[in-house]
Amino acid sequence: MTKYLLLFTAIVIGFAPVFGQQSDAALRRVREQDSISRDSSGKLQTLSAAEHLSRAETYSSNRLFPEAREHWSKFFENYPADVGIPKALFGTARSYMWERKYGDAVKWFDKLTKDHLNTKDGREGLAFKGASYVRMGKNLEAAKTYEQY
Repeated sequence: MTKYLLLFTAIVIGFAPVFGQQSDAALRRVREQDSISRDSSGKLQTLSAAEHLSRAETYSSNRLFPEAREHWSKFFENYPADVGIPKALFGTARSYMWERKYGDAVKWFDKLTKDHLNTKDGREGLAFKGASYVRMGKNLEAAKTYEQY
């Protein structure tokens, strides 16, 4: 058992720099693409739904939340019926939570759970909404949210 644990640890440590480099490369690529995907006034152009979601995910995983929200916003404006809406709502809400803007996070979690409670993101949104309420010191609202969860 110990031998397998040591082997697993060695593999993880050996690949850790590769994963970081992939993330860095993805971020560099997305930043470069964003710089050429803007009009003369600097406004982000409309891309495909998948591209907006992909770029938002790259920014979010690198904790660049305003940049991620810019893509989610374009996604909401242009693809309101897309199957990726729950994921984008969840990402937007979580981005505010990570920035400790818990009131904003709750508003976005409400949008998510209102119409998408039957999805994985919707159900997880309830748990994070409860956590946001706890961090705001609104324990009664948190308890009600956790009961719903």
